[in-house]
Amino acid sequence: MIVFPGTFDPVTLGHQQLVARAKRLFGRVIVAVAAQPNGRCLFALEERLMMAQLVWEDDDQVEVVPMKGLLVDYLKEVDCHVVLRGLRNAADFSYEQHMQAANSRLSDAFECCYLATEVELLGVSSSVVREVFQFGGDVRPFVPESVAECLVNMRSADGANHH
Repeated sequence: MIVFPGTFDPVTLGHQQLVARAKRLFGRVIVAVAAQPNGRCLFALEERLMMAQLVWEDDDQVEVVPMKGLLVDYLKEVDCHVVLRGLRNAADFSYEQHMQAANSRLSDAFECCYLATEVELLGVSSSVVREVFQFGGDVRPFVPESVAECLVNMRSADGANHH
């Protein structure tokens, strides 16, 4: 088992691909959707959870759960010792290295598994999706179909002035 923590604001094709690869390595993946108490997410926790649940609803190897608080505390709670992180570029590596160092000071009971993003998905990120969404563009090249449908419905409901 491995835990894949993140804001998933929203889930992208890159996230979906990382989970598929992690399942082959670890069997079971917990997608832990972080609450993000500082309010930097475009979508509310409930919306992000719903989109992630739709992506993996038919996959019994993937569990989507909310995560509040520190990652190291959540890992103890679910008795897991491995965290999945994706790397697109050197900036991602630098950020992840910094986060691992901080978490290691809080607990030495876990390891990070870094998977490099496939070349065709290097330009895919949640921040790109949010920007395309906010300016009324087509998000389909970046997200799973179920997420694209959710975003189109949200845009229709509130005119893309989300949160």
